[in-house]
Amino acid sequence: MKTKKVSGVAKSAYGKPLHVLDTESGVKLPKGSELKFAGTYTEYESAGELRGAGQWPTDDKIVGWYNASSRNNARNKAQTAAFDAAGIIKPTIENDVMLRFRDMVKILVASGNDESEAKDIAATMLKIDLSEVESDE
Repeated sequence: MKTKKVSGVAKSAYGKPLHVLDTESGVKLPKGSELKFAGTYTEYESAGELRGAGQWPTDDKIVGWYNASSRNNARNKAQTAAFDAAGIIKPTIENDVMLRFRDMVKILVASGNDESEAKDIAATMLKIDLSEVESDE
């Protein structure tokens, strides 16, 4: 058994940039804010070690995990088949200008540009009208 560290930096929460979210204090975070976080967890090296620590799941939990995994796999397979049968094309950066735009904006923001500036740059580079892109978001 080992105690390991985990850490990261969050620039968004719940699918939104931190600066647009409400806080308990009522004070908005500045645009471009990042929250650093860190913690620890226990990593086991064998099933025996896990059992010895009393962390081995019950048979019911194992069956529940397997059934949920199987159900989710079947659902995803059936959904993909339905999309394929309907002729729906999966959006990729090669075939979807909005996906290219969103990805490019993320890269530009990660490179230090503010979001508005990143949108302007991305729209210029992709030769698209920014007003059309913003109406699709």
